[in-house]
Amino acid sequence: MTDLEVLKAARASITDPDNWAQGEFRDQDGRMCLAGAILDAAGYAVDGGVCLLGDAAVPWQLHPAISAVQSDLNDRAIPVFNDTSTHGDVLALLDRVIAKLEEAEYGNPLPPLPAEAREAVAA
Repeated sequence: MTDLEVLKAARASITDPDNWAQGEFRDQDGRMCLAGAILDAAGYAVDGGVCLLGDAAVPWQLHPAISAVQSDLNDRAIPVFNDTSTHGDVLALLDRVIAKLEEAEYGNPLPPLPAEAREAVAA
């Protein structure tokens, strides 16, 4: 999977607020935080605070999809952002990073419609 695909899959897995968690990669009910959802989508085994790829514990911070999200947070760590933000904030972050990766992969997307045009389409 590309980083873009990983982030889209991660977003899909926590779109429902009942599937999102704070404080752990994955809680006992299977809900995941932002980092846990990304790593799960990338194929890592995520259990509590341990991240495994095959039988080896791995430093979760080094995955490129994690790095892409981290770059949008400046100096804030992903777990801190997740645990001190709303579910909507987490999804908005993923949407921003996904849009940046899509733009880089596919070139400049079409510009957004002006407000007048959006209103006309909605009417």
